[in-house]
Amino acid sequence: MSAGETRWSGAVAAYEAYLATPLGRLRDELAWRYTRAALPDPTTAPLVLDAGCGPGRLTARLASDGYRVLALDPTPEMLDQARELVAGLGAASQRVTFLAGTTTDAVAQLGPASVDAVACHSLLEHVPDPAAVLRECAALVRPGGVVTLLTVNRWGEALRATFVDRTPDAVLDALRHQDVPEQLTGHTRRLGEPAALAAMLAQAGCTVTAMRGVRVLADYLPEATYDELLALELALTATAPDAFAQVGRHLHIAAHKTA
Repeated sequence: MSAGETRWSGAVAAYEAYLATPLGRLRDELAWRYTRAALPDPTTAPLVLDAGCGPGRLTARLASDGYRVLALDPTPEMLDQARELVAGLGAASQRVTFLAGTTTDAVAQLGPASVDAVACHSLLEHVPDPAAVLRECAALVRPGGVVTLLTVNRWGEALRATFVDRTPDAVLDALRHQDVPEQLTGHTRRLGEPAALAAMLAQAGCTVTAMRGVRVLADYLPEATYDELLALELALTATAPDAFAQVGRHLHIAAHKTA
């Protein structure tokens, strides 16, 4: 059993429940919009690897939009959920191939420069070596292709502590820690840093083309509707994407492979 299976086995239902909440929906919607903007035109039927596909929500959106998708995950229960979701897509389901394993397994099975894009969403915070995973993602992408990331932002934790815990000590504590408890799995997750992730991508041969915060202020406006929060988040990133990327609860990065 891989580390990914150990972490998520038994937590699939809890993760699905989170994704159904307004904040879970908002995270996915924003990540989809930012990812879709970075991907090549779907009319050319590009091949996208959804690395750590989980229950398959991004996979389903990609397939429905015309992309061919390789849905990769090491956890059998996650792949079962993804298969069930994709099965309801009708003809679009034929564009999806499921793979059991990690990005290391994908490199071995598919070979280098084998896909047009890799979506690595909500994965880096759960692996022991994020830089190695990014190198593998970049290796899988053809020159000129795209890598998109979605991960938890370390600096967003300080903002959360400010508005939720409301004490200077809590903010200082948030600044000190890069690993935090993961409620869904009982493990810990590693918080990403925008500058560090950009450096890892550069070392992997990729150039960052867009960086945006996800759920910059939405978590702190409990009375707002989902539509209001979505409009606000889109306005924040449209106005100053680089600035708000530093403090979002999550971070979305799009990069192109340059070599």
